[in-house]
Amino acid sequence: MLVSFSVANFRSFADEQTFSLRAHSLLACAQDHRVPIPGSDDEVLRTGLIYGPNNVGKSNLLHALRYLRTIALGLDESTRGAGRRAFRSAHLNDEPSTFELQFIAQDRLYCYEVSVNDQRILRERISHVRESQQLPIYERQTDRTGNVAVSAPQLIEENDQLSALIMIAGKVKRSFLATARSTLEPQDRGCALNDVIRWFEGCLKFIGQQSACYCLSQHLVTDAKLRRFASEFLRATDTGIDHLTVTRTELSEPVIQCLVPENRLATTLARIGPSDKAVLKTIDGEQLLVEREGEVVHFYHLEVRVVHKNKLRRRSTSPLSEESSGTLRVLELLPALYQARSGGTVYCIDEIDRSLHPLWVAKLFEYFLNSCAGVSSQLIATTHQPHLLDLAPLRQDEIWLAEKNYRGATQLSPLTRFNTRKRRRALASCHKSRRARVNGQRR
Repeated sequence: MLVSFSVANFRSFADEQTFSLRAHSLLACAQDHRVPIPGSDDEVLRTGLIYGPNNVGKSNLLHALRYLRTIALGLDESTRGAGRRAFRSAHLNDEPSTFELQFIAQDRLYCYEVSVNDQRILRERISHVRESQQLPIYERQTDRTGNVAVSAPQLIEENDQLSALIMIAGKVKRSFLATARSTLEPQDRGCALNDVIRWFEGCLKFIGQQSACYCLSQHLVTDAKLRRFASEFLRATDTGIDHLTVTRTELSEPVIQCLVPENRLATTLARIGPSDKAVLKTIDGEQLLVEREGEVVHFYHLEVRVVHKNKLRRRSTSPLSEESSGTLRVLELLPALYQARSGGTVYCIDEIDRSLHPLWVAKLFEYFLNSCAGVSSQLIATTHQPHLLDLAPLRQDEIWLAEKNYRGATQLSPLTRFNTRKRRRALASCHKSRRARVNGQRR
């Protein structure tokens, strides 16, 4: 679970800003909002909502977190330099961008710190946090001449392979964590590095404004439990949808060659192994399922249909493509709710209210808190919808305000920073800023 994240000199962030999900000790609430932090008396919140008008940098916080994930797992070798985007102020161009992330993995609290400029990763450090003390696991430094050195007294005794990698250290624009991930087998990395790598790989997930979390049709076809879960949720939220049905029709390879560009088909067939599956998009945007069974390959056309039930209990069906954008957005988010019930996942959703009524978004939060009670999953989202602050079943310390200061830099503030009167002023200020931007765009 994500406990806190700090960023400085990146995109719209100038001075260091911290987004924290540590529960406020003076606020009482139901236990399903909180999870204990290992080695501490504090608790971490299971939901977080960042509110602000358009163009204040809410999404940039998720961009910063995604960029840190890229550093942890390995920067693209084709990227020029370190691939960072500093704050636009000229005097900060030569200053490093800094990131600090505290998160829970395998019942341990870790801290991952990175400092990076345009050319290289300057500093990288992983620590185990216990009772407010940071116990270093390793620290990587790059000097002015580009020499990389790693200090890891605890890791160097793990095994010969890890010791050799510590001596080599790695490249100037590649983190030591990414080097260990790409070079060593999991059994040779040690428990701490494996915990951190697996958290970045499998636990931290992003859902953008225009992207789905999963290939929906494929998962609805292959997972009957997901299909039942989606149908139950849609019925519970009074959408008028009774359930979903999925059909797949087998197609011959000559037909597939007419529907899919040849190079894309060849690439897909080369990528999937025996007893593997993949999804292809046709020229018209429809989805095809490719299944390999040994040397035999099957192609299926996937179609999801929606079954509606009106007040007279009469049913009608329609293709999923004919549903409203709001229904499609809900279906994009449902797999996240479904997978979150298993625990150990942090979902970061940008503009969760896109195409959705605030009541639906509030029900998503409510369903998450109820259905995922007792598991270590989180839902973090951004929104520019002020009504959601009153409708969603969230604590005051789960709501953060984003705005820009006189320099045009993003500032983050928890709602708990303000007393009742100041809280109303802060929200009114955000609303006023939002109206001013809209009026300016109209002019």
